[in-house]
Amino acid sequence: MKLIHPEFLAAIVPVALFLYFISRRNDTSRGRLSRRLSLGLRGLIVLGLLAALSGPTVSVSEVPTRRVVFVLDDSGSMPEAERRRLLDRIKDILAEPSDVSVGVVRFAHTAEVVRPLGQTGPIESAAWEKDLGGIHTNIAAGLRLARGMLPPDGDNRILLMTDGNGTSGAVAAELAAAARQGIRVATVPVERSQEPDVRIERLVAPAQVRRDEPFDLEVHLRANLAARVRLVLSIEGFDWTDFIKALQSDYTLRRGVPRVIRIPGLVLREPREASKVVVRAEVIDGIVDRRPENNQAKAIVRIRRRAQVLLAEGDIAEASALRDALRTEGIDVTVIPPEGIPQTREDLLGSDALLLSNVAASQMSEDQMRSIRDAVVEDGYGLMMLGGDASFGPGGYADTPLEAILPVRLAVRRPVTRPTLAIVFVIDRSGSMQGRKIALAKRAALESVSVLQPGDAVGVLAFDVRPSWLVNLTSATDVARIRSEIGALRPGGGTEFLPALREAAAQLGAHSDAKRKHVVLLTDGQSKTTTGILSLVQRMAADGITVSTIGVGDDVVRSLLQGMAARGGGKDYYTADPLSIPKILVQETIRATKAMIVDEPVRSLLEEADRSVTGIDFSTAPPLRGYVATEPRREAGAHLVLRTAGGDPILAVWQQGLGRVAAFTSDAKRGRWGDAWIGWDPFPKFWAQQVRALMRRQTDAALEAHNTITVRSGVLEVTTQVQTREGLYAPGVQTTVLVRTVDGEAVASQLAEMIAPGLYTAQFPLEQFDTTYDVRVRQVAENQILGEQRQTIATGTAPEYSRLVANADFFQQAARQTGGAIDPPEKEWFAFPDRFQRADRGVGIWFILAAACLIPLDILLRRL
Repeated sequence: MKLIHPEFLAAIVPVALFLYFISRRNDTSRGRLSRRLSLGLRGLIVLGLLAALSGPTVSVSEVPTRRVVFVLDDSGSMPEAERRRLLDRIKDILAEPSDVSVGVVRFAHTAEVVRPLGQTGPIESAAWEKDLGGIHTNIAAGLRLARGMLPPDGDNRILLMTDGNGTSGAVAAELAAAARQGIRVATVPVERSQEPDVRIERLVAPAQVRRDEPFDLEVHLRANLAARVRLVLSIEGFDWTDFIKALQSDYTLRRGVPRVIRIPGLVLREPREASKVVVRAEVIDGIVDRRPENNQAKAIVRIRRRAQVLLAEGDIAEASALRDALRTEGIDVTVIPPEGIPQTREDLLGSDALLLSNVAASQMSEDQMRSIRDAVVEDGYGLMMLGGDASFGPGGYADTPLEAILPVRLAVRRPVTRPTLAIVFVIDRSGSMQGRKIALAKRAALESVSVLQPGDAVGVLAFDVRPSWLVNLTSATDVARIRSEIGALRPGGGTEFLPALREAAAQLGAHSDAKRKHVVLLTDGQSKTTTGILSLVQRMAADGITVSTIGVGDDVVRSLLQGMAARGGGKDYYTADPLSIPKILVQETIRATKAMIVDEPVRSLLEEADRSVTGIDFSTAPPLRGYVATEPRREAGAHLVLRTAGGDPILAVWQQGLGRVAAFTSDAKRGRWGDAWIGWDPFPKFWAQQVRALMRRQTDAALEAHNTITVRSGVLEVTTQVQTREGLYAPGVQTTVLVRTVDGEAVASQLAEMIAPGLYTAQFPLEQFDTTYDVRVRQVAENQILGEQRQTIATGTAPEYSRLVANADFFQQAARQTGGAIDPPEKEWFAFPDRFQRADRGVGIWFILAAACLIPLDILLRRL
């Protein structure tokens, strides 16, 4: 016998003395014999309890607990008939009485316990309904879960039922862990060769072709039986009438022998950027193909086409001069309003360059501007901003995603001479403005005051059904007072425009010092009274007071606000997003002040040669009648091409990532700043060269890169050979690979490993199949992008369906590492060796029972 806690026995002596003392003191009325018998019984009771607490054990010989966990492959590659047969057999086994504890696990991409060890009763059918990701086979996940179910003692066994074709997971490590735990892994191979299967192993297509350029396809097929197949070919958006002659009626496949079928002379004529090629094999001799999932292959072919340019014009009617000049030079240009600017980067990349002509920042969302920036930097997209009262600084581009990539600075450090301004902000404070809108209106007013200059005057008039001055017309330099009084803006009741406009007009009319007078109405609602508003605004304009309007939200009457701005000689703004209020109000304030606007004739002087102005003599160019004042950037790579006599930029360019960005601070419109240039002979050539210099092109880097991209066994592998144009190794170059899904979601990015001088490789395990991925390979040295190649890959069928037979190597590996059998007969599934094991069993309960039996004797003895 062994004692787990022998220290409890040390309490025997003090407890015995205590009992003796109590007996001597309390039992004086009883005889000596009775006291001694009672003392002895109590001592035996305490001794039994102390012995139980000491944890006594005895060593016995017994048969070890026997456990089996069935691990069933439930992935898409398992033949359905075989999977059902195995499942039915497991259910039958569980229904039979047995001294073996049985558990069940199923797995595909993930694993789950269908029946825990020790559970009784049949398995519920719902336990097999959960989707575990059938396009993958993760044998390691099934083994890991089964190992976790098995305690360390007893005889443990895993019975793995699979075809052995794992597509993910570290199965060797799991087998090694099972061996360390003493778990034997027996395997039941599931053969697939008995199922007829024809598959397309690979489709080889060129990554890129020119429009109208013939190209060939190669289709690699294999079958596990003799068969005749027909190929069905399609390309997105194309009429295949001209190409069907390239296909033969059928092809014969021999069992297990690969065949390569070449389809020559395909021509793509549609003006697309990329097209999806799909080839499907149809069995035509009566054989039922049990795995149609692998009968289809896809590829993406990119098509080089004529460049497409988007001209976003603030006023479509003013775009004709520039549009016609570009079309005269053979450039495809599409004129769009600001709301037509593509919302996403992928939509933007349907063209090669974007020209923003007098488009305000408030007419685009932050996400749109980020998409344009990313398209420039990462895709080589071209961008040019042209001048106007809604461009550059006056257009509110400060602190936007586009400001950082413009080749000019928007802040002008030298003063620009302009007339003084008196401006009144008429701000709606009706009940609907409460909360975020009223807070944003306060911030907008404060930020707008900050762009005014000494000599300007500003007033803030709040209104609901009646107007109330927060800031009477005062000098814009009195910032502390203005800030304090604007803070008193609080929401009120209804909405009436007319009294507020009359009050603003009256105070501006009394202010005779300002050369320019302007009212900005900000509202999120509609005036209760509309009669007389337009006539009042027209009278204000006749008195030299211009009016602009800013409508926020769906409740405004846009037609009324537009009419007010038109009659008042101002500008109409609308936004559904209250967060845009500060940006719009600042933009309108800058526009009203004419800050950064230079309305005077200037000549364009050539400062720095650039390919966009090659062959143009600017000494013959007529003056421009105005421009937006900016400052040239001094960063490396920024080029000031044309300037004024005072050094202000007219044309500046630079490279941002893979794309080129240009800024032309004047315009190209009839009746505007660039009116005289339209009749200048080099005008079409100048603009055509600007656009061609912007457009996306193959990199001009001194490096050449040749990429091979393949998808095998669920892994996308990129191999790149990088060298100089002379064919030499280029030291110091790093190659990065970025993989995205076609909807822009990043999958992974990694630095490729150099496996030989100039030879790089990177691998990406894939989670999705039958989809397309955008792969970009980029060469970088000293934080400079030297080149980038882009290719779109169609992954086709998941590797789950690529093998036709069970993986014999895996079964051998499992047997070798764990000592398990391969395909044991069913009678041996629960056959364990006859053996006994020594085990320690606790006997403390018996001491407790003995003590419990003595207690009644002690009580009886004390009553006698």
